[in-house]
Amino acid sequence: MCGRYSETEDLEAIEERFDVRIEEPYQPSYDARPGDVLPVITNTDPKHLTFMKWSILPHWAPTRDFKYDTFNAKSEELTWKPSFRSLITTKRCLVPASGFYEWKDVTPVEKDMFGQVITKPKTKKQKEIYFINLKDENLLAFAGLWDEWVDTSSGEVVRSFTIITTRANELVKPIHPERMPVILDRDIEKLWLSNDLSKQELLDLLQPFDAAKMQARPIPSIAAFPNPQ
Repeated sequence: MCGRYSETEDLEAIEERFDVRIEEPYQPSYDARPGDVLPVITNTDPKHLTFMKWSILPHWAPTRDFKYDTFNAKSEELTWKPSFRSLITTKRCLVPASGFYEWKDVTPVEKDMFGQVITKPKTKKQKEIYFINLKDENLLAFAGLWDEWVDTSSGEVVRSFTIITTRANELVKPIHPERMPVILDRDIEKLWLSNDLSKQELLDLLQPFDAAKMQARPIPSIAAFPNPQ
């Protein structure tokens, strides 16, 4: 999964890295969370940063108080899950980031007097925070989807996005065994935003990133680590 990430970087670097223009007031965040309004680059406006709420509010939601967890979308579920199935061919985006955070369970294993592992220990779980990014510490892009919800009574438009996840690679697996965000290679970022690929070709892009190009290091806390780069 990807529930917290950093998009801290100076604006000129973002403009140069992604060949975009930033025309709105923008304060980068080293602690981006679901519900925050954050920058993405959409397939319909690839030359500008667009600001959207992180966590999809589906266009079909009856109200803006939609409560399902939609900040991540599993790549294996994109073609059938109601919140995402219409978006893979119509509304894709890049999510600029400098890295993401994961929590590793480091709770000591508890055993009973007979040496058997206690499956439900009373000890509170202990977790260690890791910051995961590219070895060269350059900006990266997560693969995302976006949607647009319209309030039929007021005309208010809410734009929102989700980050796509895939199976964990060999670097992430010891920290978070199951999932990681889809990081796109630079040479396929434009393919993700293009309208030239079929649905299956788009789905085929959603693979675990090369672990050899990544690094992970423990940090005391996100707040104590304001600039991951």
